[in-house]
Amino acid sequence: MQTLTLRASAKLNLTLAVGERMPDGYHPIRSVMQKISLFDTLEFTRSEETRMVSDLSYLPSDERNLCVRAVNEYRRLTGKDANLSIRVQKKIPVGAGLGGGSADAAATIRALEAFFGALDEDTRQRLARSLGADVPFCLHPCNTALCEGVGERITPVENRIKNAHLLLYKEGRKASTARVYAAFDALDPVSSDPTDAVIGALERGDADALCDCLFNDLTRALESLGQPVGAIRKRMTDLGARGALMSGAGPTVYGVFTDVNALEQARAKLSGSPDAFCAPAHFLL
Repeated sequence: MQTLTLRASAKLNLTLAVGERMPDGYHPIRSVMQKISLFDTLEFTRSEETRMVSDLSYLPSDERNLCVRAVNEYRRLTGKDANLSIRVQKKIPVGAGLGGGSADAAATIRALEAFFGALDEDTRQRLARSLGADVPFCLHPCNTALCEGVGERITPVENRIKNAHLLLYKEGRKASTARVYAAFDALDPVSSDPTDAVIGALERGDADALCDCLFNDLTRALESLGQPVGAIRKRMTDLGARGALMSGAGPTVYGVFTDVNALEQARAKLSGSPDAFCAPAHFLL
């Protein structure tokens, strides 16, 4: 095997319930995560030293990049002289709440295992957890899952929804995840957690029920920092989305449409800003 090319799929949070901050600084979550058709393409080749290039000039190519960190951590855990040349074609916007960096890191772990040997399950999970809360899900073969703990406890969920079309919209810069969680900690808690209802809707294939239950605890936090998440969600629904939600720590908002013509009309109206990202997608089933 000389070169390995992999796709790294973006993810959405259909629910994200966040618990109180723990002594170690992390927050427990309960989230239904969903892989979607938007993806980065990564090309891996064995090399004498690890290096990474991308079609985005501002994307870090050193230890700040999760792909490079994945290689270094794999080397530390295994003792193997493992190095990769990594070329990334980015389609998932950076700092969007769509898990692009986590998906790329998960693809890098798969490439490392293909070139240098599979890890036992415990070591594989330790490697994934060390890179970020979304990496275990991105590494898991399922497309839909309930993710708990700090993202490491994964229970696959069957998604039978066939008539859902997605429109992704991002404008503005992402606030740092640490800042979003700090803003969340400053808010009064809410008791709502419709995660079980979302799982039921997915398993029944009920798109309307799903849209009624979409939920993200971090929405209020990002709005408290001045991001217009609520206004974007309202615009999405005014343009025909059956439901709309921010993904992860934002700022991307996605709309769920059951009418593809309404989606295309909404896309035409939202695509006018040169600084905004607007793209259609669908669930991976």
